[in-house]
Amino acid sequence: VETMEASMVVNSTSGAMLGDIVPVSDSGKKGLHRKQDHLACFVPGMLVHGAHNAPAEAPLSSHRQQELVDLADRLVKHCVWVHTQTAKGLAPDHWQMHLDGRLEIPAGGRHSLLRPETVESLFYLFRYTGDEQYRQMGWKIFEAINQHARVEAGFATIDNVMVEDLEARDDMQSFFLSETLKYLYLLFSPQDQLDLSQFVLNTEAHPLRI
Repeated sequence: VETMEASMVVNSTSGAMLGDIVPVSDSGKKGLHRKQDHLACFVPGMLVHGAHNAPAEAPLSSHRQQELVDLADRLVKHCVWVHTQTAKGLAPDHWQMHLDGRLEIPAGGRHSLLRPETVESLFYLFRYTGDEQYRQMGWKIFEAINQHARVEAGFATIDNVMVEDLEARDDMQSFFLSETLKYLYLLFSPQDQLDLSQFVLNTEAHPLRI
């Protein structure tokens, strides 16, 4: 985590993003590429969950715990902000941030698979902080999905989130049901709906008893 903080976190007015570490020369030297995949939006949830569940043999100070929660807050707010920069509030698959703060969504990243990572992190942040702002962010994401990705037989991948006239692809990812909708449901459920002291959610959001 400390290496990630030092090497990959890029602060901006929209919060903080996670850049990619990539080769920048033929010699193999690596540097930071200011590109983030939506997949990386799970990291805020990982941080806040880890901050509150440090092992007894390596406890965190209250100051360090708060540092991780604050970083998680900045990271998830960047992910949510990216939603607001598209035509209908749906997240692209990946994006870039320029040094001057401009957001660029390349042609190859303008589709939306209705991925779960942002709402996953909102769920964990709400569960551990109780701050209603995370529910409000999640509700806006849900409304965008329900209004603009819903089709007769389910919810569809959106081809280009940067245009007003959205076009749906003829597919729905299985993780939309198993993860995206599940995390949205849990975000608005009572605390005892899934007790995080008794269950852990795996990569596909299946609850496993600890």
